Amino acid sequence: MFEWKEFVVKIPDSNDLLFQREVRAIEKAPFATEFGFVSASVVNVSPELRRSIPRKLRATTTAILMPRLSGCTAIDADLTQINPDIIISTLIDSHSKLLARGWCNTDCKLDNIQLLSSGIKLLDWGSLCPINATDPTFTFYVHEYESSPLVCMSINLIVTILELCSVVPPKNTRVSVDTYKRLRQHALECVNEPFKTRLDNLLMKGIK
Repeated sequence: MFEWKEFVVKIPDSNDLLFQREVRAIEKAPFATEFGFVSASVVNVSPELRRSIPRKLRATTTAILMPRLSGCTAIDADLTQINPDIIISTLIDSHSKLLARGWCNTDCKLDNIQLLSSGIKLLDWGSLCPINATDPTFTFYVHEYESSPLVCMSINLIVTILELCSVVPPKNTRVSVDTYKRLRQHALECVNEPFKTRLDNLLMKGIK
């Protein structure tokens, strides 16, 4: 990933499968920009752009262009100076609307949240997949549920909300069902109404 003119450019590298996942999400779920995702487009690499690509990667013919954004990611921000309710409400809204369209954001995390003066933008198109997919991307996952987009969505949203509320995340990215249930309850206790009820309805229940 590198900057070019007013854009951030992504091109395939050693993890070409992740790049292709992002391309598919941009092409099949363009509505995600209405739900907080940064605008993105898949383009053919022009001669002008090719000259800016690192030499060893210039064989690529496709690139993803996204606008350069001001501000910083939530991982780099002083979260003690930010009202977490503003971010949490936006995340709940975005996840709910994606689900209504049959898609999941399975890898929500502070690194993927850009804080702007006007709100937030979600950055990682590779974290989007249909709810019936069997290969979601994730950082945290529930043991024996790593192929479930809905469970991956839930645990990563839970951990993100807890971090926004200054709760230290689990050391192990693989969590048990019992740990998931405990973290879920803790996240709900950190969130105020009316968002608490919406979050409760959003997060997966009843996993065994």
